[in-house]
Amino acid sequence: MGLFRQTEIVDDDIFAIVKDILRNAQKDERVVLVTPYIKFDEKVRDCIEEALNRGVKVVLLVRKGAERNPQDSDFLGNRSIEVLELEHLHAKVYLSPSVALITSQNLYDFSDRKSKEIGVITEEGKHLRAITETVDKWLGKADRVSNRDLLLDQSSRRADFKRGPTRTVSDMHAATASKTQGYCISCKVRIPLNGEHPLCGAHFDSLRNRLMDYQGNYCHRCGEKYGSKHLQPFCRSCWEKMDKPKFVAQRKS
Repeated sequence: MGLFRQTEIVDDDIFAIVKDILRNAQKDERVVLVTPYIKFDEKVRDCIEEALNRGVKVVLLVRKGAERNPQDSDFLGNRSIEVLELEHLHAKVYLSPSVALITSQNLYDFSDRKSKEIGVITEEGKHLRAITETVDKWLGKADRVSNRDLLLDQSSRRADFKRGPTRTVSDMHAATASKTQGYCISCKVRIPLNGEHPLCGAHFDSLRNRLMDYQGNYCHRCGEKYGSKHLQPFCRSCWEKMDKPKFVAQRKS
């Protein structure tokens, strides 16, 4: 690739480096994007699209069970990107035959705009080989996600967004059930309703060191604008409607 010294530390605009890795990949080369959580911005989508059009093989490895928004599921489901899921994935690695970036940053728009991140990028052969071997082991253990499943996932999530938040008093008791959907208090993506875990995986990962001080943007239950907190994720209206004994029992179980 020749853009970097053989190995160096990077802490500024890591998304730009990932885009450069995609842009500089040649026909028939493989680029592997290892990122537990995704929320692509338009420029990342464009770089992936351009790489695919040049004949680059793009592989995406994400954490099993991680949330995806409908736009990303639609994008992935309609392209020849190999998408795999691996349980307990926490590493973030962006890899081509000529360069590897190991970093703290997910390929997640929020991380690019607000989080403080760092990474190590290398072109050294011995490091590249070791990183590639490790990533290939992960890929061998991962489950492939078909285009059909991605598009089904996209359709179901769009339906969730269209239905909107649950507000009626008759739904009050159902709101404490583990399968009921709530909202991430930071980005409003749909997640299971759970007062002890009101953040999506990506934001929990980004905010884990300052959860007690973090002020969110939305009510965990109804999704309306609200200055929520990790320990107080419900707006007053939702809290008054909820069945407190059942909810408390759920939190303790």
